[in-house]
Amino acid sequence: MDNSPLTSLAKTQHTTPVGRKILVVDDDEFMRYAIGYRLREEGFTVLSASDGGQALELLNIKQQHPDLILLDLMMPYISGIEFLHIIQEKHPLQKSIPVIIISSLGQDELKEGGYKLEGYHFIEKPLSLDELVHWINHFLAYGEN
Repeated sequence: MDNSPLTSLAKTQHTTPVGRKILVVDDDEFMRYAIGYRLREEGFTVLSASDGGQALELLNIKQQHPDLILLDLMMPYISGIEFLHIIQEKHPLQKSIPVIIISSLGQDELKEGGYKLEGYHFIEKPLSLDELVHWINHFLAYGEN
């Protein structure tokens, strides 16, 4: 096992929030503000969008590459579900960007509505910011969705 200072530094850089970008996509301005405020306190860089269209613009036009996406589902214009379909089909970074779905709809309601969201972590609103930070750190450390 290599315990050199460079190896330790690389591990620290991989798992610490400093410099890591989180894209918060939610039409609720207060929710974007609250989540963004807490994540900035934790050391993350926060990008925000009020719907899937703005999020796509950040990803495609402005060439922003977040390390993780927090995604509401029920939004005007381009919903979270539509956003997921678009990035799954067309966005080259989709497989490398973990997505955490945050929604006021429960998982059972989504399944009953015919939404297929397997493979994504789901946190129901109202959410605990402590729980959210825990899952963000988990997905950034382990790179799973």
